[in-house]
Amino acid sequence: MWLQFMLSFLGSLLLHVSLVSQVPHFQQQSFAARGDGKISSIQQDGLGFMWIGSDEGLFRYNGHEYRQLFSADSLDHLQVSFLYLDSGDTLWVGTSTGHIYTIGRDQVLDSWIFDKHLPRRKITGIIKDETGRIWISTYGSGVFVQEGNNLDSLSMTGGLLEDEIYAMAIDSLQRIWAATDRGVSICQLEQGWQVRNLGRSDGLIDEIVYLLLQDEQRMWLGFQSGGIMGFDVLADSLIIPKATWQWGETTGMALKNGDIWISTTGGLLKYEDDHAYNNKHIAKEGASIDLIYLDNLQNIWIVENHTELSCADLIVEVALGEVGDIQAVLADQSGNVWVGTAEGLFSFIDDSFEAIAPYRDNIISLYEDPYGRIWIGTFGEGVIIWDRENNRTHRLSEAHGLKNGSIFSIAGNLDRVWLATLGGIVEVRQHAALLEEEIKFLQLDDINDLAVSFFYTVFVDSKGVVWFGTDGKGVIKLESEVFVSMQERDDFPAKSVYSFAEDEEGNIWIGTAEHGLFKWDGHTFLKFDQMEGARNLPISTLALDVNGQLVIGHPEGIDLFDPEKKIRLPYRDEVSVQSLDPSMNAQCKNDEGIWIGGFNKLVLIRPANTANTWPKMVIDEIRVLGEVVPSHQPGSFSNTRNYVQFDVAGLWFGKEAALSYAYKLEGYDQEWQQSTDRRASYGQLMPGNYTFKTAPVVAEQMLEDKASNFSFTIRPPLWQESWFIIICILLTGILLWWYQNHRERKISMEANMAKERIETQYEVLKAQINPHFLFNSFNTLASIVEDNPPQAIEYIEKLSDYYRSIIQLRNQKLIPLSEELDMVNNFIFLLNKRFGNHLVVDQEIGNIRGWIPPLSLQMLVENAVKHNTVSRRSPLYIKLKRTDDYIIVSNNLLPKRSPTQSTRFGLQNIQRRFDILSKKKVIIEKSDQYFNVHIPIINQHMSTP
Repeated sequence: MWLQFMLSFLGSLLLHVSLVSQVPHFQQQSFAARGDGKISSIQQDGLGFMWIGSDEGLFRYNGHEYRQLFSADSLDHLQVSFLYLDSGDTLWVGTSTGHIYTIGRDQVLDSWIFDKHLPRRKITGIIKDETGRIWISTYGSGVFVQEGNNLDSLSMTGGLLEDEIYAMAIDSLQRIWAATDRGVSICQLEQGWQVRNLGRSDGLIDEIVYLLLQDEQRMWLGFQSGGIMGFDVLADSLIIPKATWQWGETTGMALKNGDIWISTTGGLLKYEDDHAYNNKHIAKEGASIDLIYLDNLQNIWIVENHTELSCADLIVEVALGEVGDIQAVLADQSGNVWVGTAEGLFSFIDDSFEAIAPYRDNIISLYEDPYGRIWIGTFGEGVIIWDRENNRTHRLSEAHGLKNGSIFSIAGNLDRVWLATLGGIVEVRQHAALLEEEIKFLQLDDINDLAVSFFYTVFVDSKGVVWFGTDGKGVIKLESEVFVSMQERDDFPAKSVYSFAEDEEGNIWIGTAEHGLFKWDGHTFLKFDQMEGARNLPISTLALDVNGQLVIGHPEGIDLFDPEKKIRLPYRDEVSVQSLDPSMNAQCKNDEGIWIGGFNKLVLIRPANTANTWPKMVIDEIRVLGEVVPSHQPGSFSNTRNYVQFDVAGLWFGKEAALSYAYKLEGYDQEWQQSTDRRASYGQLMPGNYTFKTAPVVAEQMLEDKASNFSFTIRPPLWQESWFIIICILLTGILLWWYQNHRERKISMEANMAKERIETQYEVLKAQINPHFLFNSFNTLASIVEDNPPQAIEYIEKLSDYYRSIIQLRNQKLIPLSEELDMVNNFIFLLNKRFGNHLVVDQEIGNIRGWIPPLSLQMLVENAVKHNTVSRRSPLYIKLKRTDDYIIVSNNLLPKRSPTQSTRFGLQNIQRRFDILSKKKVIIEKSDQYFNVHIPIINQHMSTP
């Protein structure tokens, strides 16, 4: 045939086509707007924020804005030279001026405690090892290590190659590597410093080492002019690439999934093969890349011209080439990728498209059989079977009996191949010697009454069941040599089916033209509508990656769909996949990922780590009445601080425009609230417990499992606090108890006082009216009447006044001191008429202000007369004297020969009454010559008479 002739004539001739290499799509992050400050370092913290260090300051980036941090002791910009995140999520900041700062979860910049002991040299590296030691490298003063309270150092005098250190890293043996102009120094601090140096003489490809990068067992070195090389730490041997380096100085290295990304002054590279050193020129050819960083959200960050910051999603890479509309994609058993276009067949090897000269048909399907032959389906010209090993080919077309030469899809198993055409289904029995004889085939739709001629796709599942997608009759499957139409089922209304895929559990996923996505679990069809993450778009391609995520190709781009969580990640706004509109069957899968073809582009969807694919929500800042409060610990606020404001950040770098936010304050909101605003405010919150939740919203789907939350309490007013209520109840009970007890004691005391007053009155009256006192009084009166009638009248008046006073004052608790003295004077007058000059009463009162229980002084004067002899030979002297707070009643002791029996009623009565009415006590003093009683004077405010 003419194809065999052309193949033998051209041999393996390949035609190269112009292309732009396979690249991530970078989006600028507008850091250049910060001014002319050169970016020196990039680091992602434990929350997911990006920290950008430059000689104009330190900035934290949340995908929307840059927030600058200042040192606590200066308003000057920090000249940041190095950033490092340790295992405890502490961010270390090294500066060009030799200062070191730390930033914890509180986002506060603190000076390192040992900072004052460092020389003011540029910090080029910071590492915290497994023992907790802090290692610091400087440009000009060597290496420092802090352990406990000690800070030690190592310089050239201790064995370092140079004191000017460009970079520092730690290997799997916990050794510190230092990069210098003369090679690398490998340092250990075990019972003193141990240093091993590697230079040109030890096999290094260049003396000047700029970069160090460690993986599990190797240390990678980046050189000024020699590219990179590795050192196997366990084998203690060098790994030297074989290719010649041609991309200038290495400026940065980063490790991702075993690949090493390298930024250089000549562009961005990816190093995949240790020994062959198969450099794949990935992006930015000719551009000077100053820095590279890989974050934990599967993004790659680069810095160009020292100020231009960009990032790209590593999930999606795109290869561009002038190949036309890619209509079929195949990954063969060797890992090579083939694409079929309207212009013919192309290979995609080592990131290059190359045309396969003999095959210039309009190719719409590709398939590799178990024998390594490639089946090439064309539009209108049948199928070409290409045996690459033996340089043989065969075409099967309408000229050979096919009903239709448009082969939309090809699939097979070990012994059969099925062709889906616009004229039915063709089955070919295959074997190793297929091309050595006439190819026989069956037109299955002629044998079986399938009532449909247009077949778009064919798919063979893991059980050997063959699935056919039709135009107008939905799904037809071939199982155990029997065709079964599934169109009549109520749970599958779709008529046009474009694609199939199978997951690890054996479920069949089906992409349709008008009804979106379905899953067949062996019994029923389950439709995924827009509320469940899928959309009613024509689904032209379907594939499942190694993580179980569906890669869905449609006219608007690509979606990653998580079947378990029913959430969809759209890739339709990125320039690289905009209007991709892949053709049916224009996809395949190999170890690198899933390949999907579009117009002049081949998109690679790498396996996505589901934990890091979706946006991460962070509660960035919390303000209570404008005051910033910590967001990493629960809050408790008073009832007057009930205005709370939350600033949130959706960390989804490069895709922020597709992100919105959902908020819910549990305890306040009934439903989730969605907004594009990154701030939520709540005012006049009532006392209670609250939990603020925020979740990202992507493609109208709220990802609640990615929510972040903050719990806090608005405390009730003091009088509503439970402890306060309990205390009040207890205090009320105590007060009631005290009041009741006090009332009872008061009643009891009043009763006792009343009783004592009655007893006092009784005793006084009894004493004053006893016959002996009356007899003596009347005898005295009789003698006075005869000798001195006017004096008798006075005596009678005094006696009358005395008894009148007793009657008037007997019911009062307290009486003025003046009234008590009047009553005592009347009593003394009566006694003087009885005893004459033999009774001498002296008064030194002076100040008569104050109060006193009634009859107190009278009873003491009476007791003195009662218990002592009053005669001419032995006069009785009684003295009443006032001090500041007391009245002292004293008398000389003249005991009677026949003592009067004492009831001690008088003194006890006085003492008990003063115990009740005053805190001051009655003082009784007795000696051989005198008897003294001190009675307190009561101020009016102490008791009311």
